[in-house]
Amino acid sequence: MLFIVWGVTLLYALIRPAKRAWIELLWLAAALLALLPLLNSFTTERNLLNSILAGDWLFAGFDLTCLAFAGLHACLAIRTQQHRPKVRAAIIKPKATPPAGKELRSNAVRDGHAATTAEPRP
Repeated sequence: MLFIVWGVTLLYALIRPAKRAWIELLWLAAALLALLPLLNSFTTERNLLNSILAGDWLFAGFDLTCLAFAGLHACLAIRTQQHRPKVRAAIIKPKATPPAGKELRSNAVRDGHAATTAEPRP
């Protein structure tokens, strides 16, 4: 079942824009993690409140961990949604300079443009 869910999320991520897929899958994970303690309270007698009152920290810890991870996924979804990539300035490469001890000398004109070569000084 785990690999089926991974496969479905992979296919989902391939058909959606990358940022939207991340946001939607993070919200889905947050909702499912938050609903897990609720499902536990409906299917067993060891819900979060009963576990805390009985001192059963194994089950209470699991439910609290699920809620903490739900909050973490919600925070990640919000941060991903608010993220704006920085615009980088264009990098302008300096023009090539001739090696030291050489000067540029025009030796021909091709198609209306002067061709230059680097030759050593005499």
